[in-house]
Amino acid sequence: MQMELQCSDLQERYCTRLLYAITDAEKETAAAELADTAKLTQEWAEVCEAAEAVDVQLEGVKRKFSQTTRQQVADFMVLTQQLEERMRSSGPGLPTVQLPEGVERLKAFQEEVDALSKQREQLRLAEQLFDMDITSYPALSKV
Repeated sequence: MQMELQCSDLQERYCTRLLYAITDAEKETAAAELADTAKLTQEWAEVCEAAEAVDVQLEGVKRKFSQTTRQQVADFMVLTQQLEERMRSSGPGLPTVQLPEGVERLKAFQEEVDALSKQREQLRLAEQLFDMDITSYPALSKV
């Protein structure tokens, strides 16, 4: 819509230039520029039609990717819950874990959380791309 308004504004400016042209050379130049703006408006309409046709053609692909994303989100949710459970059962914060071993476990869990955070960000972008509700992962936040 914004582009249509800009094209209309541009056409109006060239019409005004043509209206107030004094010499024949100015009239010819203004008329040629006015014709160019009319072509620009037509080309923009064609681009919009082509974009809409592509959007319609991609509906099936969008649906497929949306389903894939939903499945990935469900799998990731299970993965984060498993990580939380492992953290509780064998994490570095257990009273039976010695300090050096706890540091090693903490590093291992931190690396895993970092990798999962990157995956979470990719899933968030995919959900955003397909206009899906953004999923929160409370189990990942607890870890």
